Amino acid sequence: ITRKVIYEYEREKASSAPGTDLSSFVQERVAVLSALPEAGYQCPKVRFGRTEIQMPIVTCGGMRIQETWGRKEKPVPADITGVNKECQENLIATIRRSLELGINHFETALGYGSSEIQFSDALAQLIASGEVNREDIIIQTKVAPKAPGDFK
Repeated sequence: ITRKVIYEYEREKASSAPGTDLSSFVQERVAVLSALPEAGYQCPKVRFGRTEIQMPIVTCGGMRIQETWGRKEKPVPADITGVNKECQENLIATIRRSLELGINHFETALGYGSSEIQFSDALAQLIASGEVNREDIIIQTKVAPKAPGDFK
């Protein structure tokens, strides 16, 4: 991303705005991105494989949202009560923001620490409150095969 921003900055500077500094250039782009939901931006969607499912081209991935990776110093909690409330509230806010932008695909995995526990609780809350309809979201998880040939 950094290289792309610098490339765009250099390109714009050379063509039309030689007096613009990099900081101002980045601030202008951040302001535009911050206004996307107000401008009605929706993430483009494409057909998923041979199905009729419309999948956003960007996903809300769970690899970095988890409370813990489950290392020795902090094991994965057995349920949502073991997750820090602030961490869980941040995930719910992230899901809401994703949905505002038309990103309705949520991806997690057993190997992502507490990610599955957190996503399941957050999405269940949003569905129960009526903010989200279950049929309007795509939830994906992944597992590793236990032995060669287990999965094809």
